[in-house]
Amino acid sequence: MNFLSGEQLQIGPLTIPVLAALLIGAAIAAGMGLFFLLRRDKSQRRLFFDTLSTGIVIIFAGWKLFPLFSSFHELITHPLTLLYTPGGSRGIMFGTGIGVLYIILVILTGKGKESRRLIRPFLVFSGIFIILGSIFFGLSLVSGKSIENKRAVSFLATTVEGTDISLENLRGKTVILNFWATWCPPCRAELPTLISFAENLPGTSTVLIGIDAVSSEKSLADVKRFMNKNSIIYPVIPDTGGRIAAEYGVTSLPTSVVISPEGNILEKHIGVVNYFWLRSHLSTSVRPR
Repeated sequence: MNFLSGEQLQIGPLTIPVLAALLIGAAIAAGMGLFFLLRRDKSQRRLFFDTLSTGIVIIFAGWKLFPLFSSFHELITHPLTLLYTPGGSRGIMFGTGIGVLYIILVILTGKGKESRRLIRPFLVFSGIFIILGSIFFGLSLVSGKSIENKRAVSFLATTVEGTDISLENLRGKTVILNFWATWCPPCRAELPTLISFAENLPGTSTVLIGIDAVSSEKSLADVKRFMNKNSIIYPVIPDTGGRIAAEYGVTSLPTSVVISPEGNILEKHIGVVNYFWLRSHLSTSVRPR
């Protein structure tokens, strides 16, 4: 994987966009710069980093908890799902807004002149972060390998239920392929969101298809029992020998691939998907509520 591309990093149960990791690197570099500039004023340095660290925790919490706004019922019903579900770009904006608001309130409402003295360090920190963040963002755009408009590899396969599915016959519809396995904890975590999304697909021009890594399962019968137990209503194709996964370059689970109505790959998402991401790929004005 090209580290400057727009792919995802899997860190334990967390899936983090590479660009977000680069921005975290920019924030660390900016923090090191401020640490050097404030080396002679230990009290101001301590106050700055105490405030900054709390703000970062708030940003992370806001990002991680944001899916509650879009998939509240699914996450409350299946709390473990929240551990794996990412907040997405909206979550990053939400968390950043709350974190920045916290820092501003500390500066404006703090007692004495000490809090006022935080204005200059935070302006310097913001300036360094914006410059480095812009450079990293530019590098990610220049060096990232776009998969946009690449032709999706066609296939003819039989679902677990015995129905034949041809990707070629689905031209004119947006197709979301979700690569998963029953033994994969993040895959289990995103199931409630996928099922809820699939329940609202009738009447739209979007199709959701599960691609199960059946070669890693105990048996196809176990996959069928798992589907029945969890009320999976969208079609699932057993990927015997990992043929389809290999064609789409899938090396980790879960991974979702979006194919346009023209048959081109629009996006490849590694890790758990959230409801906002799924909704953004509906190819019709009829959207689930």
